[in-house]
Parts: sequence; structure tokens; C-alpha cells
Amino acid sequence: DALPIYEVVESGYDPDNATAESLRYWAERGDPLAEEDLGFALFFGEENEDFGVLGIEKDDHEAAKWFEKGAKEGRVDSQIMFANMCYDGIGIQQNYQQSFKWYRKAAEKGEEIAQCKLGDCYYYGRGVDEDIVEAVKWYKKSAEKGDDEAQWKLGSCYYYGRGVNEDNVKAVKWYKKSVEQGNTAAKTDLGWCYYCGYGVEKNIQKAKELLLDAVKKDDDLAMLRLGHIYINDGNATRAIDWYKKAAEHGQSYANVCIGEIYRNGNGIKQNYAKAYNYFKKAADAEERDAQNYLGLMFLQGEHVQENDEKAFAYFQQAAEQVHPNAEYNLGLCY
Repeated sequence: DALPIYEVVESGYDPDNATAESLRYWAERGDPLAEEDLGFALFFGEENEDFGVLGIEKDDHEAAKWFEKGAKEGRVDSQIMFANMCYDGIGIQQNYQQSFKWYRKAAEKGEEIAQCKLGDCYYYGRGVDEDIVEAVKWYKKSAEKGDDEAQWKLGSCYYYGRGVNEDNVKAVKWYKKSVEQGNTAAKTDLGWCYYCGYGVEKNIQKAKELLLDAVKKDDDLAMLRLGHIYINDGNATRAIDWYKKAAEHGQSYANVCIGEIYRNGNGIKQNYAKAYNYFKKAADAEERDAQNYLGLMFLQGEHVQENDEKAFAYFQQAAEQVHPNAEYNLGLCY
């Protein structure tokens, strides 16, 4: 699969007037800009307005080859693109070690996108041993250069006390910077800070505005949190509507929340059958709270026939995910 090697000649490549023929001609003759442009054209395909070139169809496998070549030649955009493809397994076998290698090379050149991605490698232990403190270091470098993703992630590290001391004021500071650039996840988290009064004066109206703005981008966590706000306000109907939307967008914990409402009769008529159905959906998605609830329902015969064996199985599943009450509930089965 190696690329053909051509003698590098003085280039006449004109990126503003590139055609499929001229782009390939000059890329195959060693023009570094043409090589990289060909990688982008292959990666995005001819229909892409920014990078597409008529006559060059999308081909991730070939794009990876050109980006790898550019990465080895020291072109930072190629290093980032090749690292991304290695990280996600696009056009090439997934390889976190290679992605880490190339993110680090680009990050050390000061590229904020690569610095954020390198932070991810350290945070999740991908291609390198997990090191949250080192992750925060790279998130901060990137955030200070204005990368909105890094600003949000740095804010979250302060919010949860990961790699740094928990500090909601600093979390809000970085969430705000990220929100100013339109980051959806930061809107969701900043909205929750306003709702709870974490690191900022409590402002429910501002919280709802931010969460509703995030919902426009189909953010399932924002939908879930709007559900929380409405159930806390005693409006079970509105809460269930938001939880259902969150579940439809992949937020499996929303089904736990709906199940709780029906099981407890929280602002709505108690309905064990509906509670069971929602808990079952969530349990099938490995939600430990739902597994624990199903264990209780089988133990106590709520909608289902009492069945200690099934109760034990669900409690055990939840306990394996370190559910705080599941181990105690396991004891109830004996």
C-alpha cells in the first residue's frame, strides 16, 4: 500500500485553481502542499464545499496514506489529521499509540487542537498511561489559546476535581469562555451551574436559556437536565416529556428518571407497569440504578411476581457497577 515515490521537482501547483488532475500530478511529484490538499480532498470527498475537488471521490484509506506522508515530513495539519484517523480508526486500523505520537508532535509545536487531543489521550489513557494531571496541563495550554473544546474540558476538570482541586468558580470561568464560542456541551454544564448555584449566583431563567440553546443542537444531557428542573418544580408531565426526548437521543439514564416518577407516583398516578418497562429499557443499557430498581421490584412483587432469583441477578449486576445500595440489597435476598 506504499505510495509511489517520485523525484521532487520545482512545483507549479496552484491551490486556488486545483483540478483532480493537477492535484494528483503535483502531489505525486512531491509538492508538500499538494500532498496535504489531496489528503483533505480524499477525506472529505468532492461534494464538500471547503475541501472537495471535482473528480476526487472520498477515500479514507488513501487519505490516510497522504496524511501519514505529510506527518512524517513535519506538516502539522497532516500530523493532526493522521492522528485523528488513527484515534478513530478511519481509513486505517485504530492505533492509540500512533495517535498519541502524532498529537504530541503537533502539540509541542503549539497547535491548540492537538494539545486538546493530547489531553484526551492522557485523560482516558489512550496510547499512554492515564495521567489526569498531565491531561489538565495540556487542556490548559489549549484553553489559554482559545480552543473551546479544551476550555469546556478544563472547566469540567475543575467542576469534578479531576487532576486539580475542585473549584466551581474556575469551572464557571472556563465554561463561560467556551460558551462564548458556541460550545454546546459547555452551555449544558454552565446552565446546570446557574441552576444549582455552583460557582455562580443561582439563576434559573439563565439556566433554562442555556439548556434550551443546547437542546437546539440535540444535546441529550441538556434535555435530561431540563427534565430534572421540571420534576423539581413539581411538573411531572413536562419532566417526562423532556426525559423522553433525552432517551430518544440516546440518554439511557432518562428512562431511569421516568421509571422513578411512575414507581413513586411523583406528581403523577403511580404505575408499576410503566415503571417496570422504563427500568427494563435502562437496565438493558447497563444503567445500574435501573438494575437496582428492578431487583427491588422482583424482591417486593411490584407489577411482577416475587422472584428472589431474578432480584438477586439484578442486584448483582448493579453491585458489579459499584452501586451504593446494591450490595446491601443483595443481602435482602437471603
